[in-house]
Amino acid sequence: LHCKTLFRWESYSSPHLACRVENKPVSNREVCDSLVQTLEEFYQEFQSLQKPTRFHPSMVTFVETAGGVLSPSSSSPLNTATNSNVWGWTTQAQVYHSFRHSSSVVLVGDGKLGGISCTITALEALLHRGYTVDSVVFVDGDNVGLGNREALMEYVENYNYEINELYDKTEDENKLQDKYHSEKAQSNQNHNPVNVPRQQNQLQPTDIFSLPSIPPLSEPLDQWFQNTGSIFNDIQQSLENKKQKRVIAA
Repeated sequence: LHCKTLFRWESYSSPHLACRVENKPVSNREVCDSLVQTLEEFYQEFQSLQKPTRFHPSMVTFVETAGGVLSPSSSSPLNTATNSNVWGWTTQAQVYHSFRHSSSVVLVGDGKLGGISCTITALEALLHRGYTVDSVVFVDGDNVGLGNREALMEYVENYNYEINELYDKTEDENKLQDKYHSEKAQSNQNHNPVNVPRQQNQLQPTDIFSLPSIPPLSEPLDQWFQNTGSIFNDIQQSLENKKQKRVIAA
């Protein structure tokens, strides 16, 4: 198990503001380059491990973004939204947009009051940008008892047809925009025209999970992990099944 923090700031604030306050700019390009380099290092280390048997499990890497789907990225004068007054930034979804075809998303849902709308908004923002969402995991859902997981399950089951219509509409728009954006996209690393392919594996109600509240910081997580072990196993199995379907389809 390896964990690595690519960028950090001392200020307790959004990355775009922390960069400005501490005068530590980080551009979108720097974030992506650093991520690619780290993934390559992990992969090389994994490949060098000596396995005692022929069983060689695949490497799984989770990348935690700095905030929600549409939270601000780190700011930098190298980002395109920069003007004479402030360093520019984009959203988390836009920063990682170039990875959308080679990865999938586990969306952490909000199990608290008001969390249904926040979670659906984040989900549709990802789908609209062409991301594949393999799973949604709510935290706090069981203890609060507001039924956020159940609501999202109903939404996914009843409104998948609306998502299909969104794909159809966006695909038509993309065909008209591709020629216009091609030259600009090549000359501007931070510009990512929306490209939404039809998802091969749609999110299903069975891909939505709920975890109980995390204990206070003063308490160890051992008992919490022990109590939620079966849920994490179900999540892992769901993600592996999704990945296997994509491998077969390819």
